[in-house]
Amino acid sequence: MNSLDPYSVLGVRPNASQTEIELAYKGRRSQYHPDRYANEGEESIAWATGMMQQVNEAYALLSDPAYRQGRKQHETRDSGARSSQEAPASGDPAPATFAAALFQSKWSWDGLERIFARPRIPKNKLRAAIDSYAWDVKPGEVLVLVDDTLFGGAKEGVLVTGDAIYAKQKFEEVKRIPLFKISKIEPLSNSRMAMNGVEFFRCNVVDHGEFGMFAARLEAARKASVDGGGATRPAPEGREPKSDGPDEGVIEHFEQEIARMANESSESQQAAFMRLTASMLAASSKIARMLEKEEAELSEEEAFVVSSDLFRFEVFTFILSDTLAAIQNAAGQTRAMKALEIIMSIVVIPILISKERPNFRGVPSEQEQFEWFMRSPRGAAFKHRMKVFGSAQDLEDSVSAFVEHIQAPIMLDLYEEDEQEAIEEVLGDLVETVFDEETVEVMLRRIQRLVRSAVERYLEATL
Repeated sequence: MNSLDPYSVLGVRPNASQTEIELAYKGRRSQYHPDRYANEGEESIAWATGMMQQVNEAYALLSDPAYRQGRKQHETRDSGARSSQEAPASGDPAPATFAAALFQSKWSWDGLERIFARPRIPKNKLRAAIDSYAWDVKPGEVLVLVDDTLFGGAKEGVLVTGDAIYAKQKFEEVKRIPLFKISKIEPLSNSRMAMNGVEFFRCNVVDHGEFGMFAARLEAARKASVDGGGATRPAPEGREPKSDGPDEGVIEHFEQEIARMANESSESQQAAFMRLTASMLAASSKIARMLEKEEAELSEEEAFVVSSDLFRFEVFTFILSDTLAAIQNAAGQTRAMKALEIIMSIVVIPILISKERPNFRGVPSEQEQFEWFMRSPRGAAFKHRMKVFGSAQDLEDSVSAFVEHIQAPIMLDLYEEDEQEAIEEVLGDLVETVFDEETVEVMLRRIQRLVRSAVERYLEATL
């Protein structure tokens, strides 16, 4: 079998029982039997014949008790030597990047039905996935693609690059999480995968065993690259707030928590509202990705600021105002005001409190949170933003307000004085070079379309 691992070829774990091996072999035989490809042309028949040969060889090896016992003894004997060799000595080259770790020699990506690794990702699937949910990615950047569509269209699934993991489920918003923000990847039951303890993707078509193996390999590669200082890195250095300043990633944390609550809610209307709120929070990150797609030349400082909580919260004020207007137009003012009340209590006020970390004793009650918000200068600034966006006659007015207010963000005074100056300088440069009114209008219009679609889904589920 050359260097191929028979366990990987059949898609079974090293300690699989003989029954599991038998079932896996039957499944692979059915999948790759050349007769299935009789109408696909000579190239497809040759590929299937080669895969079938690998499957037969793998089954022959794993059906031999002597081979499996010898393999087990070999791995046990070498484990101690590997552990000492894998720990790099001081001054040694850094271990593999995430991409290199993902393609280590002991893992074979061949023979999987719906999981494709480069360089064997079908071009039509790759293009369809990028167009559907990873439009800021170039084809050469894709490491692994999971196709979770029934007919192989690849418009839903998971896409992995050296910098981020993307996912798209049917009827749900696109998800993207940078590798440096991932602390744990774990396979769950029923073909699901979690990121940082929150469900990230749920398969409808992909085999549970294959998807579990995929998630486990992502985690192993992530850990290897973190331990070796590889691709999973912290936020770029530059003028970002110091370690003792307000934490970053607060809005993303709320986004993930609310998405988790939506998945776990047994009450349909509550789940629908939580999905709407999670979509609003997710949309607040879109401007950074739009700039990436347009290949805007941003410095490290500019890229950090555009992805920061400080910037996302400004975008979120526009999103919230637009969401309330859409709900009011479709379902009336009472419904819109109720939505505002809930979002203020579960998102806006808790985010501002989390950023400022006021000296509450224990967990503040809703009344304590509201009283703090009414006294806070950030609460006053947020209310002013909402008033300005709410009174805008058209998108052009909203664009002017956004360009004006982004240069004095609500959260700016949470940073140290020298950091405030640096952030103001970066934002001023962005307005001069990137955020002209025409560009901002295009971006806000795209966000508006995303928000309106989310509102439509919410109202369809609750009216």
